[in-house]
Amino acid sequence: MPTFFRAWNMINVDTGETLQGSFEPTDIIENPGAPSYAGHTALGRDNEILQFLHGNADELTFTARIYAATAPETFFITDEINLLKSWQKKVDRIAAPPRPPIIVFTIGTASLYMECVIANVANIRYDRFTFGGSIRGATIDVTLHQYVPFEISGTYIHETRYHRAKEGDYYELLTHYEYGSADMGDLVRRRHPEIIDITPAVIVKMPSVSALKTEKVTPHSYIFTDSFVKGETPQRALREEFLGLRSGSYVSHVVND
Repeated sequence: MPTFFRAWNMINVDTGETLQGSFEPTDIIENPGAPSYAGHTALGRDNEILQFLHGNADELTFTARIYAATAPETFFITDEINLLKSWQKKVDRIAAPPRPPIIVFTIGTASLYMECVIANVANIRYDRFTFGGSIRGATIDVTLHQYVPFEISGTYIHETRYHRAKEGDYYELLTHYEYGSADMGDLVRRRHPEIIDITPAVIVKMPSVSALKTEKVTPHSYIFTDSFVKGETPQRALREEFLGLRSGSYVSHVVND
């Protein structure tokens, strides 16, 4: 079988850069992502209570060989090595949130295919230097983790964070830092009817975004329909307080230049 059909290939989805191994990979090991559990014991139970924590990404490890078979003696393979190492370390600042490059890994005719990130490039074993001082070959151990895009629709509705309030905190400020939107302060405030004003040391539960995405921000305003009645009403008291600050009996006033 031609070497081409047994070689491994990598494509950087973000930049379009490609990298191909010179020979077929060896020691190909796949570890499916097993779920993680926590065990809790209780009095009177023969078996512990298992609580599902989270899933884990599928993992693929292999040993790669890069060799410049037809290159002149002055050729270095360090460009390929450095490219592979950069895909492990480089962080895409354009993506939100920043992340390493997404890699498409295939072997031969894509019989083994994985959309992944490079978790580890280790044990780079260089060949002997040639008489011209160049390096023509190297063997590398590579670990890949499967990449699954995050989707809000796949998350669960539950409280995710607990914030201990400090001096000067208010709902709009908390949601600005937590979700990037001060408007969501109204949504969190409605979930805490017992906490009208946030005071230091108060614990405020911050819901996940999925728990808030179906709710609507409701603007609040004072209704003055009862501000001109004979009896005492909160609206009338507010109107009189406002007019008292104006030092007059009318809302309109003259602004001096």
